[in-house]
Amino acid sequence: MNNIVLKFNNLFNFNSKKRKVLYCFCVTFILGILGYAFSFFHPSTTLDACMFDYSTDVNHLYSIGRFTQNWFNHLVSMYRVEFLSGIIWLCFISLCVYFTDCLFELNSKIFILALSSCILFSGLTIRCINLFPFANPLFVLSVLLGVLAVYCLRKLGGGLLFVLLNALAIGLYQSAICVSLGLFGILIISDLINGKKCKNLLFNFFKQIICIALSLVLYYALYYITLKIFHVNKDGAYNSSDRILFFGLKRTAILIIKTYILFFRNLVLCSNYQDDGVFKQFSSSHEIYLLISFFIALYFTFAYFIRIFSLKKISVKRMVLTIIILALLPFAFACICVIANGLGSPNLYLQDYLIISLPFVLIKSYKTQENNEKFKRLDLTVCLAICAVLSFIIVGLYFVKFKNNQAIKTFIYQLLLLAIIGTVYVIKGKEQIQKRLKNLLFIFISVGVIFNGISYANAQSSKNYLISQKRLALSAIMVQTIESVDGVGESPNIYLYGDAGVFDEEIHNFYVSYLNVFFKKTYACVNESLVLTEAQKAEVETLNVFPSKNCAKMIDGVLIIKLSETE
Repeated sequence: MNNIVLKFNNLFNFNSKKRKVLYCFCVTFILGILGYAFSFFHPSTTLDACMFDYSTDVNHLYSIGRFTQNWFNHLVSMYRVEFLSGIIWLCFISLCVYFTDCLFELNSKIFILALSSCILFSGLTIRCINLFPFANPLFVLSVLLGVLAVYCLRKLGGGLLFVLLNALAIGLYQSAICVSLGLFGILIISDLINGKKCKNLLFNFFKQIICIALSLVLYYALYYITLKIFHVNKDGAYNSSDRILFFGLKRTAILIIKTYILFFRNLVLCSNYQDDGVFKQFSSSHEIYLLISFFIALYFTFAYFIRIFSLKKISVKRMVLTIIILALLPFAFACICVIANGLGSPNLYLQDYLIISLPFVLIKSYKTQENNEKFKRLDLTVCLAICAVLSFIIVGLYFVKFKNNQAIKTFIYQLLLLAIIGTVYVIKGKEQIQKRLKNLLFIFISVGVIFNGISYANAQSSKNYLISQKRLALSAIMVQTIESVDGVGESPNIYLYGDAGVFDEEIHNFYVSYLNVFFKKTYACVNESLVLTEAQKAEVETLNVFPSKNCAKMIDGVLIIKLSETE
């Protein structure tokens, strides 16, 4: 048995790049399949998926500056097979984790597990996998290309490679610009605390700025060339490149504040506005462990900053610069919020989790052996205290205010289970007490995040699949209703009156595209171009609400469907 364990450990010793790649793929695929196997075989057909996943209107992607998406679709046209799409998605995440580890030269199994878990089981990823089942490889690929671009520039000296890869990444999704900005910020902090000469620091800084500027120039050049070749005009939609505008000082200040709020919210919270009942239980249980992990990571970040400053006797100028860049890091990773005028769509912020590299970079930079054991004991004590205090507060809230909260009940049950296992392990373990407590803490955090993440991911997948089936059934009734109205041709102009009604999500203009895609229709939506008159509204009030009979009527050449009583 010992030989088997030894061989397994040796398999993942990072004595070669192949072993590290293998470890990244194994960790990501095992966790990914446990969390998302149901989604891979049962993709949800959301309204947004009509544009991202099923739309054949390639000109729309060209018009909003995402020309690389169509190139990728042509190269990997078979990725729309559900399970294969999931496999490609996991491959991209594995490579993203691998190159991030190589970029900072961490060679850390814990970092690989942490980053992979954060990406896979973040609230943003769980929402994306259900909102855009086939477009997820594209979103992760944009992050991967951004990481790869920074790796080529810093490790291979490939300025031209950076310019090309970063331009292609932005062409996939404009939020990819945040990847290089955030990673460069961490690299600059690493250079400052490791005592790089000012000459080298300035050279690297201006080189990075110039390369980012050139990649943006190349992106816009390719963008305009694509528009000319395919005879497409620019689109000023909310998700287009035209959103890179100045909104005025007041609006910009509000957006900057919102950027910081969104960044920290994305790290800790995962619940969806649609979560309720049992689904709220899963999301809240997961958030408890994310919150504990966040405070522990925050402690390590500031503790090692202080230790590095005091040990290496860093100059005041370097210290001030480091603090300024640290303060700007959240903005660098999430600045797409300003560019997109405050849009909080989850696929815009997947790069936020790369910030987890920072505490590992700081720990790696602290190479002294002086008082090493003392600091290890202090770190362990503080981390245990953080877990104990937060657990006490959460359990206290259960008895004081939230007695029927299922999420806290689940957390209490997991704490009791851990206490039983931990007591036996601490008493019977053969290692030193400090090492046993350290292992117990690691198990508590990692198993808590991973187990609850897997539970929440599967719960969301099941929920969205059921919603998709309900939406599909209601849409079949909708098509029958449309075709039963007298005077309706093959391509009627449709006006959707009201809000969600019996549907489980907001109904907007995409819904007509949904009907066209899944029922092979040629309907046209006129909600944006038509303003109902008082006479037309009076006629609408006489109609019943969908899906009842007499919920649709031709009024002045437009088929109006009443979804709810109020518009």
